[in-house]
Amino acid sequence: MRTCSIIGIVLSAFFAYAAPPAHSKWELTFKEEFNGTNVEWNVWESERGYPRHILSSRWPENNVVSNGMLYHLIKKEKKGGAEWTSASIWTKHAQKYGYFECRYRYAPAPGCNNSFWLYSRDLDEKKRHIHEIDINEGHYPNKINATLHGHATWATHERILIPNADLSKEFHVYAAEWNEREIIWYFDDAPIRRISVLDGVAVASNEAKIYLSSAIIAWAGDGAVSDDLNGTTMQVDWVRAYKRISDKVMTNDDSIPSVDPSVIVLPSARRTTLLAENFESTAEGAFPAAWQKVNREPAVVFAHDNKVLKLTPPPPSKEFIAGDIAAVSFPKQTGKIAVSFRAAVSSPDRSLTVAASGAVEAPTATSFYSKAGPYLTWYGGKNQVRGYVTDWKTMGFFRNGAWMQYRIVIDIPAKKFDFYTGENERPTASSEFRTSTDEISMLFFAVTGQLKDTGTIQIDNISVDRIEE
Repeated sequence: MRTCSIIGIVLSAFFAYAAPPAHSKWELTFKEEFNGTNVEWNVWESERGYPRHILSSRWPENNVVSNGMLYHLIKKEKKGGAEWTSASIWTKHAQKYGYFECRYRYAPAPGCNNSFWLYSRDLDEKKRHIHEIDINEGHYPNKINATLHGHATWATHERILIPNADLSKEFHVYAAEWNEREIIWYFDDAPIRRISVLDGVAVASNEAKIYLSSAIIAWAGDGAVSDDLNGTTMQVDWVRAYKRISDKVMTNDDSIPSVDPSVIVLPSARRTTLLAENFESTAEGAFPAAWQKVNREPAVVFAHDNKVLKLTPPPPSKEFIAGDIAAVSFPKQTGKIAVSFRAAVSSPDRSLTVAASGAVEAPTATSFYSKAGPYLTWYGGKNQVRGYVTDWKTMGFFRNGAWMQYRIVIDIPAKKFDFYTGENERPTASSEFRTSTDEISMLFFAVTGQLKDTGTIQIDNISVDRIEE
């Protein structure tokens, strides 16, 4: 059994751990040493713009190659609608399973998400099995975030502290070993996290590309974003990928190292799934048996190579009018819950409304979900997500016509909720309830407003989880 002390590694960080684990045989499939004078754009692609779920826009020119290193330049400058700029690149190379490693160091201030990750965004046309393996979303000074996301409805996440370390001062190797049965995360050759299908985890199963990203995010590190980040860099020495060519099965191999006991795993909330709906069991053109039609004729359709819930707008009107409204119930909750779903809103005249309540409410000419707790509307006119208490409040933004992931974490006793876009770990905004409900057992999806077209809104991959801290 191979063992390795994290504390000892931190004290001897000048060693470059470059060999994949010895318990299997490996073949090198990708190598980037950054030995040139520029990023090789025949190998890499770059983000160009402001993704809105972070505080920085990201551009090719923020990638600088010099002295055998890739530097992600972090600047406090207004560009593309953001106050900061940083960088994000990914490989044209894609791979299913293997060992992936990167030697890099963090930007030396709070507020930067220093990440090395795998993502299948461009590789699954059905968009149902999109996954993300965060080998490390690193936060200054000594935090590692090791996460597997299923971008439909779930994630399994651990926050790990490396004791007595400043991960911006020295280079370290962050790696992940991934196969059909499990994923093992490594820090300088020592395993720090391990998940397996034997534990009930759905391990990612389609090809992914390799990403190097820096993002300015308020929750990244111990402290708020400050001007100390301006002019700093995330520095990358090299990136490598291997495929396993031995026939050993990792889960049954006694030579696999155990997780190092010297790391500190921060506590995470426990979740119990109350509702999971992907509409695959509903016939095309039908309505899910467990749901309720509150208004008009919502239906399941086949779109984007999978089944989704279609919400059709009402006829054109100069007055407030409701279109399709669908509701689904789950066991009554009085504590804390998380609602997750994907939605595509593609017309400037359409308005998607999502509300959580304790009872079914049919719309009237003057009111809509007057007893709701969280109440959110996707307003196409300005690509804004708005919440309502006594007036409208901007909660976030969405991309017109794009499928996007959303999450609402609802604290029922506190009568408040947090709104998240994408896979962010911190909310884009928070709000009080519209009304002071003491329990929630219904979720509503509706098309409402004064509409001028005949398009639709599509919803998919809905889940509700009870959160126990």
